[in-house]
Amino acid sequence: MQSGRIKKPVSATISETHVRTDLAGNVSVLVVGEVDQWQMRGRPLPRDPAMAFVEFHALDREMLRLCAPSVVISAVLCRSFDCLDLALRLDELGFRGRYRVMANGLPDTGLIRGEIAESCPGLDFDIVDLSEATGLRLN
Repeated sequence: MQSGRIKKPVSATISETHVRTDLAGNVSVLVVGEVDQWQMRGRPLPRDPAMAFVEFHALDREMLRLCAPSVVISAVLCRSFDCLDLALRLDELGFRGRYRVMANGLPDTGLIRGEIAESCPGLDFDIVDLSEATGLRLN
């Protein structure tokens, strides 16, 4: 975990964050990750109208207000942020929905849950272990 390292988000427009303006308020799932990298690697984003994708640096209060997601999803660790960074950011922005981290066979999920519970006690956080799921991949 990269504790104590909160990056200030860069202000971004909706078009820069892969969120269509017609989705405002209708997004159930907000996926935070390295969206540009996914697309550069040839991984197309799902075209589900209930999902939106945003880079970590673009996540701000306005994005959360416009999307109003019921759940935020990310990988446990990305090149530019980790789940503690995102949990702290969501907490700072007043997000009160669910934050779920996708992980594959972590040895001690309790350690991560405990650190986030201590740092962000009001955040509904949990880890989804993908080690038993086949064909699912977030990064």
